[in-house]
Amino acid sequence: MRSRLPWFLGLMMMAALLPYGAHAEILNVNTGITTTVNGVVRGIVNIILLLSGVIATGLFLLGAVIMVGSTGNDQYVTIGKRLMKASLIGFVIVLSSWMTVSTVITLLY
Repeated sequence: MRSRLPWFLGLMMMAALLPYGAHAEILNVNTGITTTVNGVVRGIVNIILLLSGVIATGLFLLGAVIMVGSTGNDQYVTIGKRLMKASLIGFVIVLSSWMTVSTVITLLY
């Protein structure tokens, strides 16, 4: 559990600092596309949310496959349940942090 704490704190600090990057004005990219930092931050957050959803779904399905393939072995059933539970908890944490960041960005603009 101790090794996960720095990762968790780092992710929470990044999520807390995301709205501070949204104070810049309009960016002009050489391709002629005009966008704001707010749009860029929202795009990055959406990509991270998409990737975490795919990873959580994959881990959940892996846990289900381990449980189905356990053939009654209690050790593998326990491993599958833990994996499924951990993937759901992780995805709930990602969704709640996304809601927080999205609310903060919306309130700032």
